[in-house]
Amino acid sequence: MRVRLGQGLSGQAVLTGEVVVTGSLENETRLAVPQVREEGVRAMALAPMRARGARGRRAGRDELRAAHLCPQSIDVIKSIGDQIGVAIDNAQLFARVTRRSQQLALLNEVARDVLATLDMSERFRRITRSICEKFGYDSVAVFMVDPDRQELVLRFECGH
Repeated sequence: MRVRLGQGLSGQAVLTGEVVVTGSLENETRLAVPQVREEGVRAMALAPMRARGARGRRAGRDELRAAHLCPQSIDVIKSIGDQIGVAIDNAQLFARVTRRSQQLALLNEVARDVLATLDMSERFRRITRSICEKFGYDSVAVFMVDPDRQELVLRFECGH
């Protein structure tokens, strides 16, 4: 499901950076997802999830009064949205760091395997094969610089 920024209640919350609170959804014209009404939802409070210091534009005080929620409740809802945004950012960062750590561990394993042999041809064969297998690549090639001709020369290649 996609809702454009500024469209519907959730799009308004994200665009303004403010909590949007409704009364009854029965006659709510800003509702972009009619299924919400069909599911029996009677009223909503929508909070943008903020992270990395991003802040939206400020909504007017009239919206808060029309919401029939006290300012403290709005602040709590904002805080929850902010905490969820930070948690999502942290989870994504953790996944990237974990993946990078796994890649570095595999490179270390490849290096140990490669150094186990003195024959350079065998080393390059092992390097390309290990990288293909352990990283799931379709092909890997090793080029060497030919200093006399000033060009790269394909030395070893693996592919599935």
